[in-house]
Amino acid sequence: MPKTSRAPSPNVGDFTRQVTWQRLNGSPQKNEYNQVLPDDRYTTVTDNLWVSIKPLSGREAVNAERMQATASHMIKCLYCGPIAASDRFKYLDPDSGKLRYFNVVNANNVDERSFQYEITCNELGNQRKAS
Repeated sequence: MPKTSRAPSPNVGDFTRQVTWQRLNGSPQKNEYNQVLPDDRYTTVTDNLWVSIKPLSGREAVNAERMQATASHMIKCLYCGPIAASDRFKYLDPDSGKLRYFNVVNANNVDERSFQYEITCNELGNQRKAS
């Protein structure tokens, strides 16, 4: 009987950060650098989504940039439904108290198994401290 190859399962212990997954209602506003601006036209898809957030290395960022818009971070999570390129993740950094926004560049359904996402994102930049 032939062996089937299986991708390694994610270690859920790696998902140590909670984010809010948001979806855009309407057209996004962009700044002079063509970055999507945070605004109130986003609705929450789900709160408390457990993820891992890692900055991309220089080589990963260059490779990601060749395929799509600039990407600065990789977010991994268990599959949670279809993610659109206009979606974003809102993260409250517990160390600094600042809100961080990660705009989705590309969402990869790993091995098309609907089990895990690898999402390349562009961080919009640190926002004001949460009150």
